[in-house]
Amino acid sequence: SLTDKALDLCSENDHDFLGRIYHHYMQFASDHDRLDEAITMSMESVGHYERAADSERVAHAKRHLADLYRRAGFLDEAKTLMQEALAYFKSTTKNSLDYVNALRAHALVLEESQEHTEALACWQDVRDLYESLGIEEGVFEAKERIRILSGVKS
Repeated sequence: SLTDKALDLCSENDHDFLGRIYHHYMQFASDHDRLDEAITMSMESVGHYERAADSERVAHAKRHLADLYRRAGFLDEAKTLMQEALAYFKSTTKNSLDYVNALRAHALVLEESQEHTEALACWQDVRDLYESLGIEEGVFEAKERIRILSGVKS
């Protein structure tokens, strides 16, 4: 594959590019429901971005890793990583798509952790931010999650 060829061209210290390559491997494995492999590739990606000292990409990769952990049922790990990613995005780009996507993923983690009150508040923020960014699909999803959670008692 093209990704394999790119990996062959990288030196062992080319952490920024290695982070990207492992991110692509993670995405492929995730898209094919190979969660264990996707988690391994995502951890590699995070590690390379950390060694490259690329804080934005570390946060982005941690958001993806957290989502994989959520899908695999490791909610505590997902919550911890998501909070780290959110802290970065909130401090740098609060109204960005990266921030609202991380907040959306955090709302899903809260929901699956049965923290309905917190999830509801999070979904309300997600709705407002997607609205401000003009992302209709995100607004629709958030409104649906709010409707469902409004009927659930924590």
